[in-house]
Amino acid sequence: MQLPETVQTIVDSLYARFHDLAHGTDDQRRELTRKICEQSRFTMGTEYGWKKSAEGHPPSKDVLAKRGGAELIGWDLFNGDTRVPNHLPESISLAGQIFIEVSPIDHLNAGNPPGDDPPETGELERRIVVLETDVRGMRDEITGLLGAQIRIVRRLEELEVAGPGAPGDAGDLAHIKAQVDWIVELLKRVLVRFPV
Repeated sequence: MQLPETVQTIVDSLYARFHDLAHGTDDQRRELTRKICEQSRFTMGTEYGWKKSAEGHPPSKDVLAKRGGAELIGWDLFNGDTRVPNHLPESISLAGQIFIEVSPIDHLNAGNPPGDDPPETGELERRIVVLETDVRGMRDEITGLLGAQIRIVRRLEELEVAGPGAPGDAGDLAHIKAQVDWIVELLKRVLVRFPV
């Protein structure tokens, strides 16, 4: 059975969005495959998921699984050498392997999963207010990050001109480290509120 065209579109879209993951470490490749499995589950239904070869083994780096009754099949989504998506690959038997259920997550912001009713108007209004508040907070945090980054770059340029051992060198470097730590913490907060 050939990979459904809708799933091929999911693979191509998520590959384009998360290109670095496809060409990264095995764990990064698994992260991209997980996203594809979750989007396929969201778009296509509960029979789509992930797989692992056996208990105690990690999930696949590049296979989308589909269960149909007792049968488990899958598709090898990526070329192992180039790590680019295979185009409409034929299914492979995954007999004896383990199906992993995934959450239905809309990584492409495609809309409601099949069979779900759209939210009520009041719920949509509540969601909009929450999003507006989050975006305002994120804008303020990003503005603060930009200002801090500009100050750090200027001070590093001053230190470079002054040369090593200039007065205040150690204190300035400690201050710069503290600012960088602050920027990292702000970015972590933004990523927690707005996960990829």
